[in-house]
Amino acid sequence: MVLLWRASCLVHCLTLYSLAVYSINVSEKCTQDTRTFLSELNKDLPSEYAALMYDAFGKMGSDVVGGNVNRPGSLQECLSVQGPSFTGQYCQVFLKQDPIQYFVGICVPDSCVEEEVQTLVVYETFQKARTSLIPPVPSTLLAQSTQGLFMTQCLSHTGAPDLSVVTCLFVCCALVAVPLTATLFVAIVRWQRNREVSPGVESSSLKTRDPNLYGTLMSNGTSSGGGSNNSCSGQLDSQMEQYTEEEEEKEEGSKKSKYTMF
Repeated sequence: MVLLWRASCLVHCLTLYSLAVYSINVSEKCTQDTRTFLSELNKDLPSEYAALMYDAFGKMGSDVVGGNVNRPGSLQECLSVQGPSFTGQYCQVFLKQDPIQYFVGICVPDSCVEEEVQTLVVYETFQKARTSLIPPVPSTLLAQSTQGLFMTQCLSHTGAPDLSVVTCLFVCCALVAVPLTATLFVAIVRWQRNREVSPGVESSSLKTRDPNLYGTLMSNGTSSGGGSNNSCSGQLDSQMEQYTEEEEEKEEGSKKSKYTMF
């Protein structure tokens, strides 16, 4: 137990020393968050966030001789990390180890920028139990064991959209919108034309009807409207006849009275 405690203290001291060496090129926030992560990782029972960050680091796979040299790690697992004062940030470190080149995916605090991550890698800060989390290809497979760092690229949570992606989406939306607009326009034009033609069709159909049909209906009294008109005209005729008869009777009476006087 004493040996384990001493080893843990030694690792912690080495970590603090390495952080102090390059602190001039790394911000205080990045230094503090990185120290928190590595200190937690080197515990006997590290926290869940530290274990997830460690698991998100790219590990060497099989068939290195056949060309399987890249170690992408886990992007989604790294971005899901929620530390005490930071979140996970996925970065790719591009290394050269003659005669091959490869990249390694790592998970670091989001408070570190690419230049700071590169400095951390150069000083071999990411270690667990004095073992680098970005180990070189072993000498058994590759004679040259010296790693050379030539680029670091980090993926932010709120990265700017790629211009090519935006252009492609715009073109696709335009290709879909143009046919739909044209179809809608044609449908509206046809609907307006049908609406304008319908009254003319009805009037022409009325003109083509039999002109004697209306008179036939009126004379036969089969139409409800025609029947009411016939009844009204019949009443007027009877009243006129009665009035005429009364006038004639008056005239005859006046003539008789004249004859009587003479």
